[in-house]
Amino acid sequence: SEDRWVKASPALLAALRAQVDAMDLEGQVKEWDSEQRQLVFPTLNGRITRHGHFIEAVWQPLLSKAGLPYRTYHATRHSYATWLLEDGADLRWVQAQMGHASIEQTAGTYGHCRPERHESAVVGLDQYLSP
Repeated sequence: SEDRWVKASPALLAALRAQVDAMDLEGQVKEWDSEQRQLVFPTLNGRITRHGHFIEAVWQPLLSKAGLPYRTYHATRHSYATWLLEDGADLRWVQAQMGHASIEQTAGTYGHCRPERHESAVVGLDQYLSP
């Protein structure tokens, strides 16, 4: 898969920055090299966290601490796209954020979002037809 830049909220960026700073400090104490200190969620010995270990050691505890039920981070990705669209983000921009190959993939996956918004959009057409 290709690297891509995605937008993140200021609160998320602040939380990630705090985590990076904490890992840098921990890495200095443990005498990790600079590459190890750049990891956001390293293992206890400064290595890259593998998928299964991340779920067990990082993801599940984070959800538990936040008081949230377990969900995959793919489900969280789905929520991200859904909330963007519900807040009025352009479908093509969401496509780029999600890394979808086609607009059809994005529309097919998230086209069901907020059907009541579709109804209000049609009702809103009356303002253009009224004298």
